[in-house]
Amino acid sequence: MANDKVKEIVTERIIRFIEENDKLPWSMGFSTAPPQSYVRKNHYHGTNYLLTLMRGFSSPYWFTFKDVQKIEGRIRKGEAGTIVVYYNIREFEKKDPETGETYLERIPFMRYYRVWNLEQLEPGHGIDENVPVVRESAEAIVAACAPTLTFGKKPHYAPDTDSIGIPPIERYGDSDRYYEALFHELIHWTGHKSRCNREMKPHSMDRGSYALEELVAEIGCAMLCHLCGIPVTENQAAYVKGWLEALNNDKGMIVTAANRAQKAVDYILNLSNPETSNVEQEAEESALVEA
Repeated sequence: MANDKVKEIVTERIIRFIEENDKLPWSMGFSTAPPQSYVRKNHYHGTNYLLTLMRGFSSPYWFTFKDVQKIEGRIRKGEAGTIVVYYNIREFEKKDPETGETYLERIPFMRYYRVWNLEQLEPGHGIDENVPVVRESAEAIVAACAPTLTFGKKPHYAPDTDSIGIPPIERYGDSDRYYEALFHELIHWTGHKSRCNREMKPHSMDRGSYALEELVAEIGCAMLCHLCGIPVTENQAAYVKGWLEALNNDKGMIVTAANRAQKAVDYILNLSNPETSNVEQEAEESALVEA
């Protein structure tokens, strides 16, 4: 299946969810561990994080059909699977018609497959459903990044000085709201050319680029909040409607934003905990999605 078709299917799923639930998928699931494959023990990333999260299950464990067979389990009758996306690169040996030299042509491709949550399996699988939730420290994450912080009336990231402006924590009422605001700006901070090097144009110059970067920050902030157990602020109806219009106008936006957000989060986590980082893997997946 063509990459564009897979992106279209994913986007339609997410748009339908927003239309039917009046909420954004990245604002869910903060009382549970992040969604992950039970058999392979890897967390779902980028677009797959959103696709699994928005199903609303309490268990973070997911299985392919073969995984279910491996644990000798059974899917309950009538349970619908959830699509997730697989990224890879096909390599073909080519010959240059002018020089006669051979070279490898690398072509990125995407396909989707289905997974089922632990709650969709029949009883008797023998899996402990009480999953310990290990939380990251918001304070430690920020300290490891060591961004230049200035104090201002509104949170913002200033690319020209590579600094984050943030009001004092006392003005937020509680630390959760402070770190939610700071995480949003910290994702913008990763866009600097010395880090993830994203295009960051002001709204006045390029509305599309600005909206994409804001979506990256929204999703990346939610991912960090999830890891730290911080509930994100519930979105107002007008705000949800605004993102719905943006996603309908640009069918590839959510896929690109989710994977750029993941790359930003992985960059941040690599600074705070280098031993468990997936930066190289996720960077390659992000490149595949945007190819």
